[in-house]
Amino acid sequence: MIATSASIGYYGWNSEDLVNWSSRRFVYERPEDSWSTDSYWAPEVIHYQDKYYMFYTARHERGSLLISVAVADSAEGPYVDVSDEPVFDFGFAIIDGSVFIDDDGTPYFYYTKDVSENVEAGQHVSASYGVQLSEDLLSIVGEPVELVRPDQRWENPHGEWVWNEGPIVIKHDDLYYLAYSANFFESPAYSVGYAVSEDPLGPYTKAEENPVLHAGQLPGISGSGHHSYVYSPDDSELFTAYHTHTVPSNPTGNRQMALDRVLFTEDGKMVVNGPTTAWLPAPSNDKTRLLTPEDYASVTVNGEPEEALTDGILAIHPQDRARDAAMQTEDGEAVIRLELTAARKIRGLTLVAGSGHEGNVGSGRFAIGGITYDLGSFLPDGPDNHTLAGVIEPAEAEFVELILTPENPEEPITLSEIYLIETLEE
Repeated sequence: MIATSASIGYYGWNSEDLVNWSSRRFVYERPEDSWSTDSYWAPEVIHYQDKYYMFYTARHERGSLLISVAVADSAEGPYVDVSDEPVFDFGFAIIDGSVFIDDDGTPYFYYTKDVSENVEAGQHVSASYGVQLSEDLLSIVGEPVELVRPDQRWENPHGEWVWNEGPIVIKHDDLYYLAYSANFFESPAYSVGYAVSEDPLGPYTKAEENPVLHAGQLPGISGSGHHSYVYSPDDSELFTAYHTHTVPSNPTGNRQMALDRVLFTEDGKMVVNGPTTAWLPAPSNDKTRLLTPEDYASVTVNGEPEEALTDGILAIHPQDRARDAAMQTEDGEAVIRLELTAARKIRGLTLVAGSGHEGNVGSGRFAIGGITYDLGSFLPDGPDNHTLAGVIEPAEAEFVELILTPENPEEPITLSEIYLIETLEE
């Protein structure tokens, strides 16, 4: 992980599991004869032709923010500039460089024309652009094309200063998803939206459901934005890494990293399961994996189908009630049965409360492979305690059954998701 982090360059952190991280150390430090002076922002690294290329933003001695490239033989660096001058200098301020390599090997460069120097009819505007890159990634091919600019209501398009920045493209099912951040990075409203195209250079159509990553009224979270993507260690799950304000009650440039899952629905919508603060299953790896919707033969509550419990999509905000599974109790209990497509050795279980983060689970037990466990040993966590998470001795089973009792008998038990974790170890 390399992030905006130092006054004279960038720190890096290592992890083998996306959970435990090493201490920071410099991976790029400004050389004495550098063209840049400060504002080392938004580094992005891509592995390309056996090298690691860091595209980064810094301030030129003449005052403009520009983008350059540093290269290393390993992800850990040290990164060395490929030029004594900024690689991408279009004569005006640009930030947030990002590279996407298409399936045919064609590289594309995405960046933002920054508000600091882009004034249109008295309005300071950040808009994001795309252009093809040369094979060595160090020059552009053709003319840049504007792809997104602030025009949706949540982006405050009529403000004096407006932003569509931090563009990054990912491909899924032959469609190109350009995700970007809007609003000021020190604002609690800093959030992520996305747009879709059939071509890497557009035209892009913004999603009606934007923003897809935003703090809203969630307690303890502020300013979730400017993200990138990373796969789980076993490549089975897609995550987004983004920043939030370290002190939510006092949002500033002091930020920390967060990590949450990204999914695509059958109708092509991007879903971000975040921002979150509670215990959730670790990214799948060579020792444990999160069961996917395809691993379930059926899911029932009191004998009735309820596939929303294992579709992988969390209800994050109160307005996400349509994603909740609200379970009426029978004889004071709700019985959930998860039938698997094949026997699995289950290692862990997580229950995620519904959109209001009040699951109304008073007590419960569950059965795996003929063994019954008490939910009372599971650990609630987070500022709103909206998960119950725990691990057990691995037990092989073709189904899991949960029997839950509501805390308030007058209200239904409301869950957003049930995660089962399988161990792959013998």
